[in-house]
Amino acid sequence: MAYLALRLYLLLILPFALLSSAQNATATPTHYPLLILGGGMTGLSAATLLSTAYNFSSYLLLEATGELGGRMRSTSFGDASSPGGRHVIELGANWVQGLTNEDTGVSNPVWELAQAVNLSTTYSDYSDFLPYSSNGSLSADYVNSVMDSYSDAFDAYLASAGERQARGWHDMTARTGLRLGGWTEDVGTGVDETGAYVQQAVEYWNFDMEYSMSPEESSWVQVANNNNFTFNQFSDENNLVVDPRGFATIATEPFFALPAAQRGEVRLNATVSAIAYSSSGVNVTLSSGEILTADYALCTFSLGVLQSPSPSGIQFTPPLPAWKQTAVSGFAMSTYTKIFLQFTSKFWPDTQFQLYADPSTRGRYTQWQSLDAPGFLPGSKIIFTTVTAQDSVRIESMSDAAVLAELLSVLGGMYGEQVVQAANVTDFYFQRWHEDPLFRGTYSNWPAGYHPAELDNLRAPLPGTAPGMGEGEGGVLGEGRLLFAGEATSFEYFGFLQGAYTEGQRAARAVANCLLYQRGEAGCLGEVWWGEVLEGEGVGETFVRKR
Repeated sequence: MAYLALRLYLLLILPFALLSSAQNATATPTHYPLLILGGGMTGLSAATLLSTAYNFSSYLLLEATGELGGRMRSTSFGDASSPGGRHVIELGANWVQGLTNEDTGVSNPVWELAQAVNLSTTYSDYSDFLPYSSNGSLSADYVNSVMDSYSDAFDAYLASAGERQARGWHDMTARTGLRLGGWTEDVGTGVDETGAYVQQAVEYWNFDMEYSMSPEESSWVQVANNNNFTFNQFSDENNLVVDPRGFATIATEPFFALPAAQRGEVRLNATVSAIAYSSSGVNVTLSSGEILTADYALCTFSLGVLQSPSPSGIQFTPPLPAWKQTAVSGFAMSTYTKIFLQFTSKFWPDTQFQLYADPSTRGRYTQWQSLDAPGFLPGSKIIFTTVTAQDSVRIESMSDAAVLAELLSVLGGMYGEQVVQAANVTDFYFQRWHEDPLFRGTYSNWPAGYHPAELDNLRAPLPGTAPGMGEGEGGVLGEGRLLFAGEATSFEYFGFLQGAYTEGQRAARAVANCLLYQRGEAGCLGEVWWGEVLEGEGVGETFVRKR
């Protein structure tokens, strides 16, 4: 009887359920003046500025994961029952790079955000290290002399890059600039008595650990510009974030501190699968099948996501024009992977860092950093090492057990196998950024041969004409409805968190100009998107939408 009753019930409600489903499938899509695609630093920077400076909250921010912050991601790590306990670590962005210039008073906006929320950070002293090879410790005096040689060569590298730009000469690889600065990668002259490749380790420590790619793959001139915009304009200090709230607090706290009515909507676990754009607006399709429409959309997806082909990537309709595809494909997305280990006891020295010069492979677990140190996470028994680029891709294809075995082998060569074996591993973790379809890497780098005008094309809204490198397709710049922003679109700060922040600010000003000011549609992006908005314009006022 119960079975028959259930069948009768289903027969009665099924037609109505099907009708309801059909109605939902054909329902009018929800419309917003603005969709912000991505809840990382760029998206939150844009949203917060729109809400505070322009009193504008008619936007929906879509985030594919279950938390805001993007590549600012923290997690709880460590065995709570072990001597080291459990702590919060940063899997992605970890440093405030460049603080305040004491001579000019100019501060990194990321440092200002960190100070505003009282973020806990500690200065990373890269001169506080001890060197090792696979046979134990190396001569610190010898390695420091190689460090000094690299520093002198890099100073010459920066100076010659400036001269090259002033003369209008074309760019070349960073390797060329280093060689002309007096640095040689010839390991035959940089091998000490133990056979460790110190020169390669020193170069990797200083170059690859910053740009996540080798000098052969990187631009001479633009790497120099990038260095100067952060470390000369602000300062050469790097502070590691050790705050239990996580680095993302600098972006989430200012946003959620606003009254609810002043904030736009936020939706988590909403993955974008397709974007259709035209001169009249943007349609966004989610993986759930839901369609949202907007007057404007701000795409803050990582360069790696934009470079991913369908079906794993975003489907654009119409397909990205050739000039946009070239700009996206030509820039470089790399991966910077931190690998964390916790032991039952600390067997490494009290210095902040340890340099490992592998006897056979450049960049093989070259830099180790202790978190069990004053100002960091004392008593945590945590140490981490970093790999980049193709080595990141390599370890992501391996099992955790295989990666851990490699690390223990390296540590055994540095400190002695018996010492390492006596300190049992209590926790181990690294984030697989390259494999993750929502990121496809950690940050961008400027490759040799990539023209600055191409970066204008990377940033340029659609539909529209390519602002750089010749004519494009589909209208004029001011008609664009789909904007692109992120650390990769920043000429000054590509690869840096301040690049993500400032590009979000720029995008917010552009959208506000189009949606809020009483002016014509055509050209509304051009004035603000490519230049600076007038100081104080719009702050503290209530605006009326154009339509």
